[in-house]
Amino acid sequence: VGRATDTFLVAYAIPEFVFFALPIVLTPVILPLFSRMRLQSGEMAAWSWGIKYLGFPRNNPFDVDKFPETRKARYVPPEQDFWAVYDTCSNQQDRNMLLTYLNLAARKSEVFRLTWKTDIDFFAKRVRLTTRKTKDGSMEEDWLPMTSDLFEALKSQHRITGKWPYVFMDQESLKPFTSRQHWMARVCNR
Repeated sequence: VGRATDTFLVAYAIPEFVFFALPIVLTPVILPLFSRMRLQSGEMAAWSWGIKYLGFPRNNPFDVDKFPETRKARYVPPEQDFWAVYDTCSNQQDRNMLLTYLNLAARKSEVFRLTWKTDIDFFAKRVRLTTRKTKDGSMEEDWLPMTSDLFEALKSQHRITGKWPYVFMDQESLKPFTSRQHWMARVCNR
């Protein structure tokens, strides 16, 4: 899956261009756009984009019936469990991150994306969360008020990472978090 698959899908959709346009137009222009759309929104959305802008055949091969799914209720821990986990955190940044999750009800990606310059306003006591969880994938933002607990946690975090652009950073690599795989499970099992 990847560039070869995208090349095949675009070539399948526009066979008359394969011999003439593939090396000239398809590779540098169409293929990166189609690939980005496929990765961000999925095959069906990418094909629909191709129908609209590239003249792909109207018969979308990815338009299939969805299988039924059984949804399970998500586990939401009681507040005393949260504070028990909070007390087991080994460093201040982990405690600050947990308080940020609790006070903002934010997604992991929204917390990882927070920057000091554009997202934290200590003067107005508010935090800007941004997400791409929109119908068209565009960035959407919301300003949320800081609670007094969150204000203190972010001031504490500013002493740790304030000289870098991102609020929460990996202390070893000095890069912003993109993933903290298994972190919550490790903290909860302590």
